Amino acid sequence: MLSPRLRRIIKGSGLILAIFGGWGLRQAWVLIKLLLQLGILATGAVFIAPILKNAPKAATLTGSHERFLLLLLVQGTMLLVATVLAVFKPRRRPALRTSTSRGING
Repeated sequence: MLSPRLRRIIKGSGLILAIFGGWGLRQAWVLIKLLLQLGILATGAVFIAPILKNAPKAATLTGSHERFLLLLLVQGTMLLVATVLAVFKPRRRPALRTSTSRGING
């Protein structure tokens, strides 16, 4: 589990890179990726950490293990989407030209 100090460093560096980095917040995918990363951290801190704290006390598996697996699946999906956005960097595609190029004989 990440310490609160490390979480603040991760969030801060992500915000700094998103605002001042080469891509900036001009691209929608940067903002979506940043929100996904914050969602991963929040899911771990708010939902998964309490389940893990209570895990040693439980003698048998309870209903919380199903919730734990579902939350791990949600986190994994958010991480996969953020990774795909980081690798492919989707941008708006320029409009297709319908007229012929200038300067070419034809």
